[in-house]
Amino acid sequence: MTLFTAYISAQNLISQIYTQLGYGRLGQVCLFCVATGTVLTCLVAAHIVNIIPTKVILIGGAGAHVTLIAAGTLTTFCKTGTDGGICGFTFIFGLNVFSALCVGCGGALLWLRQSTYVNECADENTKGLFNGTFWSIFQTAQILGSTLAAFMLGRAEPSTFYCMLLVFGLSALVMLYFVQPPVPKNNQVITQETNMPKETLSEAVKKFVRLFGDQQYYFLFSALFLSGVAIGSYVNFLSAYVTITVDSDDLKIVNQCVGYALMVLAFGEVGAGLSMGKLADKYDKLKLFTITILLNEVALLLSLIAVVSKSYFIALLCALFFGYGDTAIQTMINAVIGSMFGGKAEVYSAYRFFQASGMVYAALLAVIIPRTSPILYIMAIAGTIMVFHLLYNRYLPRTGKKASDYSLLEEGKLMTELKKL
Repeated sequence: MTLFTAYISAQNLISQIYTQLGYGRLGQVCLFCVATGTVLTCLVAAHIVNIIPTKVILIGGAGAHVTLIAAGTLTTFCKTGTDGGICGFTFIFGLNVFSALCVGCGGALLWLRQSTYVNECADENTKGLFNGTFWSIFQTAQILGSTLAAFMLGRAEPSTFYCMLLVFGLSALVMLYFVQPPVPKNNQVITQETNMPKETLSEAVKKFVRLFGDQQYYFLFSALFLSGVAIGSYVNFLSAYVTITVDSDDLKIVNQCVGYALMVLAFGEVGAGLSMGKLADKYDKLKLFTITILLNEVALLLSLIAVVSKSYFIALLCALFFGYGDTAIQTMINAVIGSMFGGKAEVYSAYRFFQASGMVYAALLAVIIPRTSPILYIMAIAGTIMVFHLLYNRYLPRTGKKASDYSLLEEGKLMTELKKL
């Protein structure tokens, strides 16, 4: 939560602030590089996570996120047009792109270990609750970061804002040092040696690639890509949607209004975690999964209405749906992978691979389509989501199960084997 109080704020506002500072589409390029780094690292992430200690993965991944915040701090202190030195455009551009690639690589490892860590601490009947609780605590970072953005950008320079974010990021590195090994319900500490597979890097990559040929995963892959597109669309263009609805040319007022929208998004994120987590443990996971996809589609529709009508209220409503839909789908993805696919590390790697691929696509569109043409961007995103929703429906299993049903299924298999013996 502390780490992403800093990083999410920087991520959500990087396109807006860098454009205002005269760096063109550098912010969009950074977001593209973050997602690209994640996609590439996911190919080997499952193997790396199993051979490197948990604490090293967490601190290393977090440190990568802090590098982009540090790069943003320098960027906001420098003035565009400076010739040479650390404030020269070439150095600033290279530093930001390099830091963004580091975030992508480190984030792939960080999020994979987070997913397996939480599920190792839970049993079958608490996977939804544990993942929902994690996401609610984590998404509190949206509230804190958005509050900082709303009040500091309305009163101070971007450089001061980034310095504050850097303090949060460095504090998180110290806090992560004290993370303990996962302890499941039976209080037996899980060590990495217990779970470490006897496989080489090439074998791990082959195992990951084999997932692509198994149709049982196709509905999940479609939903993962779709969720990445939805996340990428609000990260890249939500500030542009809000800016159009604000009747002012004062950059501080505009940034403050964007900050308020991000606060609304944050409350939606936090509210979804616990509510969806509890529902996931009681009701059909696949039906809830489908509902979370629809929430993101409603958010996209509201963004179009907000831009056309230039209504700040509808823009805030759009932010609320984007926030709730984001956490809701993340919670359900983790619950579905944990229950239906046994929480396999390679499936969690596929989770980040396909979601990051969706974000790469959304970021690439943001680089190509000017921020002054949000309707064109919305239409492109809407068409993509429609296609992948059709693929999701095509491969979706016809019946879902409650958490208790999966437990009974496993017990049934056990009884069958006992009878054979």
